[in-house]
Amino acid sequence: MEEAYTKYRAYLFSVAYNILGEIQEAEDLVQDTFEVVLGKEVSGIKNPKAYLTRIVANKSIDRLQVLKKQREAYPGTWLPEPLITFTDAVPEGVPQEGILAYEVLYALDQLNPTERAAFVLRTAFDYPYQELSLICNTTEVNCRQLVRRAKQKVSQGVKTPASGATEDQSLQQLINTFLQACAAGNPEKLAQFLKQDVALYSDGGGKVAAALNILRGHGVVSKFLVGVTGKKLEQQLGIRQVLVNGRPAVILLVNGQTDSVLYLQADGSQLSQIFFVRNPDKIILK
Repeated sequence: MEEAYTKYRAYLFSVAYNILGEIQEAEDLVQDTFEVVLGKEVSGIKNPKAYLTRIVANKSIDRLQVLKKQREAYPGTWLPEPLITFTDAVPEGVPQEGILAYEVLYALDQLNPTERAAFVLRTAFDYPYQELSLICNTTEVNCRQLVRRAKQKVSQGVKTPASGATEDQSLQQLINTFLQACAAGNPEKLAQFLKQDVALYSDGGGKVAAALNILRGHGVVSKFLVGVTGKKLEQQLGIRQVLVNGRPAVILLVNGQTDSVLYLQADGSQLSQIFFVRNPDKIILK
């Protein structure tokens, strides 16, 4: 089973992270899984990957039940922990295997734990419905309906373009232009880069300043961003290009220190969703 740990650890982390939306929680859960398995007789297991997936998925469902109750008391908007990698660490435009796009991860929070696990295993890893029915403790027919309903809920709040080098390059150019417009301090000019129904999600975790509620509309969002950027320009503001869940994003630096993560979702030549992660506990750099 030690060999299976080396072989499947990254994959199992992706399963747990997609379900939980938290990096350390996912790492701890995978570690706990192997500690439990190593103490059992597993020589007769024919498919270690499927066996371990079932354990991790079920543990994730149970853990998410607890986490969702905790998140009900979270100050302001709760955002998933972004999985940050540096652009010189992995090829641009190539996400880590199985990791869902950040905006999808956020949309998954509206699902119950069983729906979320079924969606993740089917959508991200093409898990067979027969196996899903065992994890979800239901029939294969009901499991198909479960996944279908979950996809419908997620699709209502997400417009995810196909991930590729061309799309990512265009998105990076839009990010750069957007940041220049923020620095110019002109809300009207900035609004040109935002869809009329753009939404901004800001997570400070009660530890740093952030909008407590979701901001909607290009007028409101542009004024908020200009105000935030203007305050930071009074200090030494810098940016570092990174990948968040495999897609282009930026880290904002203030006086050389990490301040926040800015992840933008584009719809054509305009931005449709803006995720502003400011909670320092969620900005994990490795």
